[in-house]
Amino acid sequence: MWRPVRRPARRSAADGGSLLERLPDLSRKEQEQVLLDVVRDTAATLLGHADARAVTATAAFKDLGVDSLTALGLRDRLAEALGIPLPATLVFDHPAAGTLSRHLLTLLAPADGNGTPADGEPPARIPASAPATDSEVASPDDELIDDMDADALIAHVLKG
Repeated sequence: MWRPVRRPARRSAADGGSLLERLPDLSRKEQEQVLLDVVRDTAATLLGHADARAVTATAAFKDLGVDSLTALGLRDRLAEALGIPLPATLVFDHPAAGTLSRHLLTLLAPADGNGTPADGEPPARIPASAPATDSEVASPDDELIDDMDADALIAHVLKG
């Protein structure tokens, strides 16, 4: 059954700035909550729920009805909201809203009061044109992979 998808209103700079601009001003606990709210709101919207409470922090995305296409949509919307590229496997690697939001916080890692990242790692400063992960290094086969059907792709992977 088709249900219209209601998109959440976007915040403008006049409403308090972008998400990345607001995070450093918040405590670590508040940052976690803001990111959890963003993940839950986005997932609920993509799944056609009117209320983000339908997506709990511990419920597996798979159990909520997230399939591979919805997972990519969630990844795309989160990448847009955060302004950083995210890997295609993001939702499968972090299969619940709580684990995903904590992972996103480690990627963003705003500096604490001493000017050092909260987790000891440098914050993500990934240009939009950069690969989403270190393991995504372009090879000559990358352009060909996009044109492969399922059988050819499986054969390519098994070939090594």
